[in-house]
Amino acid sequence: MSVTMKEIAKLAGVSITTVSMVINGKDKSIGAETRARVLQIIEEQQYVPNGIARSMITKQTYTLGLLIPDITNPYFATMARGIEDAASKAGFRVILCNTDENQEKEAEYLQLLRKQNVDGVILVSAAVVEHAERRILKEFKKPLIFLDRRGTDQTEASVGFENHKGAYLATKHLIEAGHRKIGCITGPLKNMSAMERYQGYLDALEEAKISPNPQWVVEGDYQMTGGEVGIRSLKGRGITACFIANDWMAYGAYKACYEEGIQIPADLSIVGFDDLMISQAMIPPLTTIHQPNTKMGQKAVKQIVSWIQSGVQPTESIMFEPELVIRDSVSVKKGEA
Repeated sequence: MSVTMKEIAKLAGVSITTVSMVINGKDKSIGAETRARVLQIIEEQQYVPNGIARSMITKQTYTLGLLIPDITNPYFATMARGIEDAASKAGFRVILCNTDENQEKEAEYLQLLRKQNVDGVILVSAAVVEHAERRILKEFKKPLIFLDRRGTDQTEASVGFENHKGAYLATKHLIEAGHRKIGCITGPLKNMSAMERYQGYLDALEEAKISPNPQWVVEGDYQMTGGEVGIRSLKGRGITACFIANDWMAYGAYKACYEEGIQIPADLSIVGFDDLMISQAMIPPLTTIHQPNTKMGQKAVKQIVSWIQSGVQPTESIMFEPELVIRDSVSVKKGEA
């Protein structure tokens, strides 16, 4: 049977309170010799703290909930890894939930995490938060950080990205390369990040006095299939370039172009969004918008752990800036009318 904290205290000749303070890192007032003796006995006896008992005393479970749309998407996979690593360093475990961009599933997971008594949640929201979900969020009554996709309430804590600016830079790059017939495969437009990226595309066209053409826009789903379907839908509509709202869809677009005999960038220039690791290995390497997803996830952990430990909600949203990464998927278009 495993040794108890009481037995550790007896072997060390100290109180249970002293052992508890050493285990929980609250031992600044304890002498170095006493602390060393307690730690040595803990190691010799292979003592493992009882997590349930610890949570009853501290009122914390040292767990975080993480809701993301899809772990198979490399963007969210690397983000989740950054979150897990940062949480582990802070002494927290992570419960991962995939929502599949489904708001009902997201709401169910929020209810489940509340019952699991997690200390806080990092939420990459499936869509614009609606009334029913907002009620659940209010009932949650625990620290919650919106990540990547912001909430609609300006008082909500969030770590996000300048999606509008990134899409604007991507579209402007195509315009500066001489393209005027520029298509767009958006993300799901119920999603705030997708709406922001689509608006960035439109604003870049407007600035260049290019009239937007609804026939050049296809709503995607942030999945590879969305890129495939999007390119096939746009085929024959006269575009020479396309802004695609994430790299995952851009990979699907590459596949469709290969199968349809469309050469990149000779026949069609493409700019993606995310700068996933695979993008530099595509043929040709994909020009895209760099989004520091790992750093964003780590920042979200820092924010929520601080909130849990201090009880003070962060007062401002943290926004990361985009960077255009130019590779070989865009050609210069000369003399286009």
